[in-house]
Amino acid sequence: MRYYRLVCYLRQFQVCSKAKRLIDDEEFVVWIYGEDRILFCYVGQEDAVYPLPAPEQTNFQGDRFTFAIDEIDPAGEAEKVGGANNIYAAQAAYQEYLHHLNPRSVLQLRHRGRVIREQNALGDGQEWILSKRGRD
Repeated sequence: MRYYRLVCYLRQFQVCSKAKRLIDDEEFVVWIYGEDRILFCYVGQEDAVYPLPAPEQTNFQGDRFTFAIDEIDPAGEAEKVGGANNIYAAQAAYQEYLHHLNPRSVLQLRHRGRVIREQNALGDGQEWILSKRGRD
């Protein structure tokens, strides 16, 4: 994985990564940027280097958590609504969220790609009842 840094050189900033380059039969460590891996400056010549946050890691299903909670609407469309890396936290969130959804929705709790629980939403929570009254 390539780690990116914000590099300042001669009052110009560029998002760069380190690379080894062979220049005149000598190997140098340089800062490069862009798709074409353009040389920005040699490592050590820069005025300042700032770390950038790493992109969030996701699994094969695109989840950031080991246990994911999905809402499936009446049309069959799934939406990620939460998750946790701890099964007890994920189950508690799942159980609580059941009460706050449209009763026609289905809620799934997954461990990576495997569905652990799937249940129709109860819709007995205060939020759902109030939003239903507002439409009548």
